[in-house]
Amino acid sequence: MKRGIIILLLTAAIWGFSLVAQKAGMDVLGPWSFTGIRCTLAGLSLLPLAVYLDKKRKREEPDYDAKADTVKVIKTVKNDKGVESKQEFVNDGTKKLNARRKIMSYLYDLQEQKGEKESKAAFRAKTEDVNHPLIEKIFNVYAPRYAE
Repeated sequence: MKRGIIILLLTAAIWGFSLVAQKAGMDVLGPWSFTGIRCTLAGLSLLPLAVYLDKKRKREEPDYDAKADTVKVIKTVKNDKGVESKQEFVNDGTKKLNARRKIMSYLYDLQEQKGEKESKAAFRAKTEDVNHPLIEKIFNVYAPRYAE
């Protein structure tokens, strides 16, 4: 909250002082020269910020595999004991995610059925991480057969 108020006050101060500077500057320079110098100074003052944000974006950019259309992301996860560890997750890319959503809108999602001789523990272990079994089977079993 304090940071937001400080930024608002800083913006108002810069806005107010710039009016005084513009009036003083217009006595010395013409309007086009003054605007050109003002835009040049603004660009030069934002250049370090642009370089910093670009480096930060490159550091945080996930590993994208264009052929498989997947994104590998490393996240910090806490286990049951409260210990933090880094774990790698593989998420769908934009094309695959869009295709998955379209298929999900057309298909009725069937839940996995327990086999006759399958124990409850084995069924739970098999279906623990599967939210949409039919969609998962289409993308993880059938689709790789037809991939280029």
